[in-house]
Amino acid sequence: MTNMLEIDGVRLSYSQSGTGRNQVVFVHGNSCCAEVFSSQLAHLQESEWSAISVDLPGHGNSNNAVQPEAQYTIPGYARILIKFLNRLGVENPVIVGWSLGGNIAMEMLGQGFGMRALLLMGAPPVGPGPEDFAAAFDPSTFNTAVGEENPTQAHLDEFVRVVYQDMNVIPKAFFEAACRTDGKARTIMGTHWISGKEGYQQRDVVAKSNLPICVVQGKNEPWVLMEYLQQVPWANLWRDEVIELDHCGHAPFVENPEGFNHILNNFLQDVLDLRHCQIKTDLNR
Repeated sequence: MTNMLEIDGVRLSYSQSGTGRNQVVFVHGNSCCAEVFSSQLAHLQESEWSAISVDLPGHGNSNNAVQPEAQYTIPGYARILIKFLNRLGVENPVIVGWSLGGNIAMEMLGQGFGMRALLLMGAPPVGPGPEDFAAAFDPSTFNTAVGEENPTQAHLDEFVRVVYQDMNVIPKAFFEAACRTDGKARTIMGTHWISGKEGYQQRDVVAKSNLPICVVQGKNEPWVLMEYLQQVPWANLWRDEVIELDHCGHAPFVENPEGFNHILNNFLQDVLDLRHCQIKTDLNR
């Protein structure tokens, strides 16, 4: 079921599933939409978790930004999502952030939003500022439509094909989501983040946070470099390794949903077990 909630003048579209007390929030990537996580929402429907997937401003069924220069930035997205989750009464969720959504999640953590754990895919901790981009990304990343306001249809379609390259058939809705995305969202986000004017240093955020952080990398990832992820100073990397998943690239959750959902299950169970242990410790004090 799709719902709408207005935050700072922008009507955000979101979907929910499940009735569990524990909450997972899915945040999509650049030029995508909440629908990409439909498999995960269905998977969690009968679990101990309830799930939310939201369209970012300028994406999917959400409205375009009313203040693009402020709302189409990684800190701006983070502020809107924090207000959105607070309005919904979501407390201490696990955040699953993919690509841009992962960088937004790390910014939310830097801004002090209370989350229980974090799962990242295709989202190396970089910026604000350009210093780590060359080490984190394959140069081909910047030849895509990722930062273009008005790409040709052919260029945009090629971007979509690379994002979901290991799917046998890419849904038409995924191409439509890229076309629907406000082009200003691509250009403003990239230019602002590289400028270094605002935001929390993401390497510092993950180096200082004791939250469990699961990092999943598709074995055929076209853009994010595994070598970079492995040398990030994660303070609490789940299982002490970047989890590499076969048969997928930049979007493991749709390219290999069975494999990804297995990892998600294990991570969420470990987060629950950790929480239960903490509650018992607090009761025994």
